[in-house]
Amino acid sequence: TVSAVGSNRFYSVASNCAWINNVVAGTGGIVTYNVDANNTCSNRNCTISVFDGDGIIQSTATYTINQIGLTLPSCGGISGSTTVCQSSAQTYSISCSNATSYNWTVPSDWTSISGQGTSSISVAVGSTSGQVCVRPDNGSCPGSQVCSNVTVNQAPSCGGISGSTTVCQSSTQTYS
Repeated sequence: TVSAVGSNRFYSVASNCAWINNVVAGTGGIVTYNVDANNTCSNRNCTISVFDGDGIIQSTATYTINQIGLTLPSCGGISGSTTVCQSSAQTYSISCSNATSYNWTVPSDWTSISGQGTSSISVAVGSTSGQVCVRPDNGSCPGSQVCSNVTVNQAPSCGGISGSTTVCQSSTQTYS
């Protein structure tokens, strides 16, 4: 409720944003307005200014409306081994609030086995160390990417086995 001052005993109101609309200076000093829903991922604010009967802004009757945006996903860290063997199968997972889908990325020579889009992914480890990362989303707002550094221990490299391929029964053979 506001009261007008000045030579004319009425007042007017105005909003500086499109999501506050139908701003009306009503009887008895009551200002009414409609607020559109905030379907964005960030907070926003708007000012409603009150002018007296002479068109002078009344700073004591001017106010700001703050509107909170949609809730972003919030996550802990990624669970899973950070030192792995080349060619092994590994599972990584994350716990998030307000997330409905997950976009996982792994080093380029790794292979996703299952779980893309969910909070847990199974992978076949390649030879490259790097980051396992996930970006949660809730359908409207993407969350912050979360990553875990993973070191790959290389599998030993060996040539073929040497030794006789045709042998006699009960003979002693050496292979290397």
